[in-house]
Amino acid sequence: MFNRCSCKIFLVCILMFTVLLSCIAYIDDIFGGGGNSAKCMICTKISYNGHLTNWTISHFFFYMILAMLCPDNLLLIIGIGVMWEFIELYFEYSSKIDHDNFLCRNKLLNNCSQKMSSTDFWNHYLGFKEHKFSLFWCSSGLVGQLLDIAFDILGAFTGVFLVRNYF
Repeated sequence: MFNRCSCKIFLVCILMFTVLLSCIAYIDDIFGGGGNSAKCMICTKISYNGHLTNWTISHFFFYMILAMLCPDNLLLIIGIGVMWEFIELYFEYSSKIDHDNFLCRNKLLNNCSQKMSSTDFWNHYLGFKEHKFSLFWCSSGLVGQLLDIAFDILGAFTGVFLVRNYF
C-alpha cells in the first residue's frame, strides 16, 4: 500500500500543513482570504458565503505538484484533498464553537475569539443564513469547500496529464 512515492506525498503534505499552521495569518493576508480582501485577485462570488478565491487556485497548483511527483497515486492524492477539507471544517467548527480546545488554547488557530452557536455555524456554513461573523478556515462555506475539492481533483488530473504527455 505505501511505497516510496506515497511517503513522498505524505512528507510534502506534512511540510505544507506545518507551514500553514505556523504562518496562516500571514499567508491568508497575502492571498486575500475568503474573498473579503482587496488583495484577492480572484474573488468570484458564488453565493453570499461562497467564493472562488486565490485559496481555491492554490489548491489546484498544490495538487498538480503532488500528482506530478507521483502520477500513479491519484486516488491517494484525491483522498488527501478530501481529508484536508474535513480537517479545515474541524478547525473552523472548533474555533467558533469550542474555544477551550487544544488548538485555540495554544494559539494554533486564528479567529478563536468570535463565538457562534452550533446552529448559527451550520446555517452560515451551509448557506442558509448569513451571520455577522466571518469564517476563517471555511470562509466560503460548503460551496467553497466543494470548489476546493473540485480544484484538487482538476489539479491532480492536470499533473498526471503533464507528466504522462510532456515530462
